[in-house]
Amino acid sequence: MSKKVTVSLFLMAFSLSTFLSIAGIIPMISQYFSVPITMASLFVALFALILSVTGLFLPSYFSRYERKRFFIISLSVFILSSFLQIFIDNFYLALVIRLIPAFFYSSAISIALTVMGELEPDNVNRIVLGVSAGSILGLSISTQIGVTFGYPFVNAWLFLINVLALAGIWLLFPEMEGHQSNPIDL
Repeated sequence: MSKKVTVSLFLMAFSLSTFLSIAGIIPMISQYFSVPITMASLFVALFALILSVTGLFLPSYFSRYERKRFFIISLSVFILSSFLQIFIDNFYLALVIRLIPAFFYSSAISIALTVMGELEPDNVNRIVLGVSAGSILGLSISTQIGVTFGYPFVNAWLFLINVLALAGIWLLFPEMEGHQSNPIDL
């Protein structure tokens, strides 16, 4: 069972971190939405800001919930966001829809690392590898797709990779209760 958990969490970490790879296509976002590059960079800057603020307290809050369900909800939010981005041509609407998954990212990665630490402390590095590979390979793949096919296809790529991760969590990850011993009672 631990190999299945490791594979499912690796896929999830890879897919969620690939979502961050949009930094490589800021010029394409600027061109697609006909906005200055400084506005297009809000896709990355505001995502990072939300991540840094919510990363301080949301992982503690979400850790009390059943983990498989939380991962499925998180991935579903990423999937819905990517899917909607394929069709949206309004910059501000696209920005809002892009930012919603930021509220789940730090919690999903943090809880994935916690699960691996509890089940197999020696395999925590595989989740970190998923985050790193998603960031590095995801940036390269997303940029190449964007240059070759355009911005909507980058979102189609993100949609597909998140659907794959959702299937992995759904099929391979067991139900696992959260922890109620949170130091901060939100």
